[in-house]
Amino acid sequence: MFEKSVYSAVKKTLWMGMNSIHSNIQRKGMKNMKKWLTVMTLAIMVGAVGQLRAAVSDGLTITIQPNAGYAVDIDTTGVTLTFSGQALNMPAYVVLPATVTIESTLATTDLQLDASLSGGWSLTNSTGIADGLQAWVVFTSTTVSSCPAKSGQNFDDTDDRLQTSRDVGDAGNYYEDGSFEADSQAKNQESHMWIRFHTPPSTSDNTDKVLSLTLTAELPN
Repeated sequence: MFEKSVYSAVKKTLWMGMNSIHSNIQRKGMKNMKKWLTVMTLAIMVGAVGQLRAAVSDGLTITIQPNAGYAVDIDTTGVTLTFSGQALNMPAYVVLPATVTIESTLATTDLQLDASLSGGWSLTNSTGIADGLQAWVVFTSTTVSSCPAKSGQNFDDTDDRLQTSRDVGDAGNYYEDGSFEADSQAKNQESHMWIRFHTPPSTSDNTDKVLSLTLTAELPN
């Protein structure tokens, strides 16, 4: 088909060109014949090249750039967030947990937990420190409905003691109980976040002490 179409185009162009040359010779004589032959030769070449430019097949590409990200939600409905009249040198814990939901649109999510303490106290890893608060965090599945007891699996002094910044899970199983896996969580996955602390033996003042916890959704390690 391709060769036939080129042949037809050349044939048509030659026929039109010869008629034009014959007409011009009759009107203007042989002196213009050379000029018209040159013009018609170029016309034939242009016509043939135009046909040759057509391809048997062609294509295009489409680029899709997803707009996905990391997100996490903490629901504190019913959670005790104020401990009024808290005694010193005593343990305390939340009776109801915060519920953590992964809302990322990327496939899997890790969490980082950051902590800060204001009001004149500081986080400590030791007991008996004036103005030093010990605190622990443990993540469990949502089937756990009551705060776990402090044991080797829960509120461990090495893995679960609250630090200023630490990834949840990882090789150290930080902030995990014995059954919940906090690494590479899927979208809409939920967990319970339990908090326990122990107040210092003495304090410099009675101003409010504010413990702030921040969860950040991030790329899995």
